[in-house]
Amino acid sequence: MNYDFDWGMLLEEPFFEWILYALLTTVHLALLSWVIAVIVGTVVGACRVTHSPILRNLGTVYVEVFRNIPLLILLFLWFFVFPLFLPDD
Repeated sequence: MNYDFDWGMLLEEPFFEWILYALLTTVHLALLSWVIAVIVGTVVGACRVTHSPILRNLGTVYVEVFRNIPLLILLFLWFFVFPLFLPDD
């Protein structure tokens, strides 16, 4: 394998703009998912310690369902099954 890849080409147009855009998109998605996770976690945690048996059971069911389903299965469901429920537009 005597191939020398020219890494400097990634700093030229249009590749540098693409990489910068992808980096900013990744940071935005990470921050957005962190905020959503904190909100959902706080709500579910508050439901699990409340005195209402209905809310406590809902919080427990939510935690147990997501704790017991492997992440890969959830990713397959979101990627392949969830779009079937969306409109064709």
